[in-house]
Amino acid sequence: MGVISGFVNSAQNQLNDVAASAFGEVVSELSTTFATAATLAVVLMGVNILLQYRPMSPGAILVNLIKLIAIITIGLQWSEFNKVAMAVQGTIDSIANTLLGNYGGHTVSSNGGLAGAMDSFLSAYKTQVNQMLAPMGWMTGAVMGALVTFSVGLLCAAVAIVLIFANIIVTIFIGVAPIFIALSMFEATKDYFYKWLHSCIHYMLYPLVIAVLLGSVLRLVIGYSKTLDASVSQSISDFIPFLTCLIILLISVIFIPTIVSALSGVIAAASPIAAAFALATLGKSVLKENPIPKNFSGGAGQGLSRQNENGAAPPNNTRSPNQGLALRMYERAERLAKKQEENAERRNNKNREDSK
Repeated sequence: MGVISGFVNSAQNQLNDVAASAFGEVVSELSTTFATAATLAVVLMGVNILLQYRPMSPGAILVNLIKLIAIITIGLQWSEFNKVAMAVQGTIDSIANTLLGNYGGHTVSSNGGLAGAMDSFLSAYKTQVNQMLAPMGWMTGAVMGALVTFSVGLLCAAVAIVLIFANIIVTIFIGVAPIFIALSMFEATKDYFYKWLHSCIHYMLYPLVIAVLLGSVLRLVIGYSKTLDASVSQSISDFIPFLTCLIILLISVIFIPTIVSALSGVIAAASPIAAAFALATLGKSVLKENPIPKNFSGGAGQGLSRQNENGAAPPNNTRSPNQGLALRMYERAERLAKKQEENAERRNNKNREDSK
């Protein structure tokens, strides 16, 4: 078992149990609500057919009845819903394997899924690198080998994190699926179901983008290695393209959430990069609101209970991060309200001038 497949398969097994338990808990807790909603939907449809409040054709009535039956028999039953979910995920993995093979220029085995295919492609990449390192001196080969090992390890970690993150988000969506499936019963709330489905598709595109990126970069590496004669490759300059491809792939993996958002049209606030930026922003705001004194000493109790020359404790002028955030939000609300008033006054003046 490869590095990526080991991490991803272990995480997937745990997430499958979580999805099943969460789905079952939601259905059991809201079973009465779902039954009431289904009954209400049927009653409202019957009343509408009798009174023709909104005219419905026989075809529309039949479609609504089929939708209600599908929601009750498939959407709210884990055994049936899991079959549909596994079929969709299996199709996406199969497409990703095909894309990986087409872009990489190699046939990909279906065993092990997408993670196993990525491990095999990384193994092919390491084989090409070893052929380039073989004629180099022991010192140069050792340094470059350590650099490549570190880079490949970092790449495996990045790819595994992105795949596991997408699986975690999809598991969360599957866990709350009964709520949004039930909301699709009514015309006024079916938009929530469409948004939920759109977000699920968004995170399911992650494996496809990773497969295309990995296959493309590996094809570049293999194509470059074929242009060189391994017996005369004794210069570090010949090895630079391999490191360049690794750097390109690492940067591409970092920007995978942005690429997927551009493909699906969903601006995802939840992504590993967004989480890192959020933590960095939080740390920056905390340090800004509570700066560390320049003459602060690291001794126990020093700097926290300093007193001035008169023996009195210095005034506490610092604000907590929550107070600073609330103050900024209040000031921004004031600015927005003032701007709205100015715009309204400007429109009123324009209307008066037009009326004259």
